[in-house]
Amino acid sequence: MRETCKNGALNILALGNDGHRDWQTLCEAATLLPQLQFFIASTTRAARVAAKSVPNVKIVRAYDNDSLLRLYNQADIVVVPLVPDEHVSGITVIEEAVIHGVPVIASDCGGLTDYFDHDCLTYVPSEDAAALASAIRSIQTDPEAARVKTERGQKRMRECINSVAYAEQHVGLSRDLLDPKSTRPPLPDNPSVVVGIATSGRAPILRALLSDIGHQTVRPAAVVICYRNPSDIEGISEDLLPGVSLILLQGSRGLPAQRNVILDHSENADIVLFLDDDFFPQADYIRAVIEVFRQDPCILGITGKVLADGARGPGYSVDHARAFLAREVPDSEAKTVDVFNTYGCNMAFRMDAIRRYHLCFDEKLPLYAWYEDMDFSRRLLPQGRIVRAEAATGVHLGSKSGKTSGVRLGYSQIANPVYLARKGTYPWDHALRSAGRHTLINIVRSIRPESWIDRRGRMNGNWRAWKDLLLGRLDPERISSI
Repeated sequence: MRETCKNGALNILALGNDGHRDWQTLCEAATLLPQLQFFIASTTRAARVAAKSVPNVKIVRAYDNDSLLRLYNQADIVVVPLVPDEHVSGITVIEEAVIHGVPVIASDCGGLTDYFDHDCLTYVPSEDAAALASAIRSIQTDPEAARVKTERGQKRMRECINSVAYAEQHVGLSRDLLDPKSTRPPLPDNPSVVVGIATSGRAPILRALLSDIGHQTVRPAAVVICYRNPSDIEGISEDLLPGVSLILLQGSRGLPAQRNVILDHSENADIVLFLDDDFFPQADYIRAVIEVFRQDPCILGITGKVLADGARGPGYSVDHARAFLAREVPDSEAKTVDVFNTYGCNMAFRMDAIRRYHLCFDEKLPLYAWYEDMDFSRRLLPQGRIVRAEAATGVHLGSKSGKTSGVRLGYSQIANPVYLARKGTYPWDHALRSAGRHTLINIVRSIRPESWIDRRGRMNGNWRAWKDLLLGRLDPERISSI
């Protein structure tokens, strides 16, 4: 709270254009406290009429976020005066004030206490000017108690009232309504696992990966590989996977299209495990995935724990990955945590859920795709849980061969999040932050680019995409013509 609060010269702020704001009661309270200054930020006629004859009430304007922030910074108390309503009027102002550390007094009209109880805010009876004036005097005489309440409100926002908690509540409600446990059977005792690998231009790495998959403690029923060119599978044969069915399929170019081919040939499986052709799993990876699926029938998708990710740097060699995994000590207390989405380099799904909800990868995200994994797993999320199994570990080489050009990838970094936000599988705030963050990173690092990343190409692609967004022609599929 501001130092002026302790000295007695309080500034009282009330905001809002809602028809349920009780400006008359606020102004009556102001007449009982003539030594204090009241500010009303409202464009309504009711506010102007109520304040007209009260000398210590001033109408102010909040033209933009900066001017609104100044009002909160200058306020010692925020008052939310209300007449009874049924739509939790005033909650936005209360949240903003709490975030800025300003004590709040609100009319107790019902509903607001479900968000902030009496330990977080000061509530007064509706349409009671004397009670409102008394509450203001209480904060004036005991600012420490008001500070404690405000800190409790801030803690509640961090823990309960935020976008993550809101999404989790809706997911929980969806689970309760659908009651998937009553309709989804548990996995069989020996579930059939198909490993699906979409590959392009990495035959030597793919050969090494298949050799390692053949040494899993629980071996898959089949490995399905979808490739574009014959050179992608040079030297690949069943000898690499004794006792495991190896299926080689030639498909269209592009990660989503290749993964859809794999799904079409995994119909009889219980679990489909998608691995990038440069992701090397620990020897007990498949066993860990099966155990996590058995924990809860609501778990529909799993992503493993990436111990080292070469995609964040120049990349790793096969020998490095194998040596890293050989040194890794199994975690006896490995956790299973709910996550926002799966990571495409290693992700497993229950095939009965994919069949039930007719899911496939979105082929409007062409070539390297960028966020196709997020889109797929988040379309499954309302039906159950998506988790990270920290017992299922591996190393992602982050190989730079077979990648999309820098310009195309830069375009996708903007086009794909916007497309998914319009589609509804990716929140707009996440999409805009992602697009803005990657643009900024590419601009800054293009000054001294890493040798393994075409930063200037990505920046070029970013600018093309922003231009197309302004012109109304932004489309993920446009990268095919770049």
